[in-house]
Amino acid sequence: MLYTNRRASIQDSTVQWVHGTRIGIAESKDGKKWKYIDTANINYRPDEGYTHWAPDVIESNGTYHMYLTYVPGTFKDWNHPRVIVHLISTDLQNWNYQSTLKLVNEKVIDASVYKINDTLFRMWYNNEKDGKSIYYADSRDLYNWVDKGKAIATRGEGPKVFYWQNKYFYFRKPRHRKR
Repeated sequence: MLYTNRRASIQDSTVQWVHGTRIGIAESKDGKKWKYIDTANINYRPDEGYTHWAPDVIESNGTYHMYLTYVPGTFKDWNHPRVIVHLISTDLQNWNYQSTLKLVNEKVIDASVYKINDTLFRMWYNNEKDGKSIYYADSRDLYNWVDKGKAIATRGEGPKVFYWQNKYFYFRKPRHRKR
């Protein structure tokens, strides 16, 4: 399992505790008991105090492809760029940067990639500039993506698509509203 670490021990009333995070790795033999292994060695750190979060990994022809939210710093608010980067690995530990995806803007997070058929992959992601709407992009090779626009207008985060028992499922974390 690759997951977003948090810096929950930071005494700060801002959102700074979610920034400056790395991607953790845990393993399980039974899916019930998990053992922390390490943080992923992600070969993409162009900014000091960078943030990695919300990894999505898909395997294709023996290569793992990670689509990762990258934030160029550690910030106290949400008013900063967030992009999705593409990395590859053969061991799920060491990741090499391939590209920064050209999507609708530079305020995108939470990629979810699914292989639609033998010739098409689809990515759903969160567009923070459009009220947290879910957008999508298509690729034939996992390297070149064509942004297709809005898929779902409702607010949410962390879209995930999967196929099970002859049906497609879409889940997202509801975005909490301020009270």
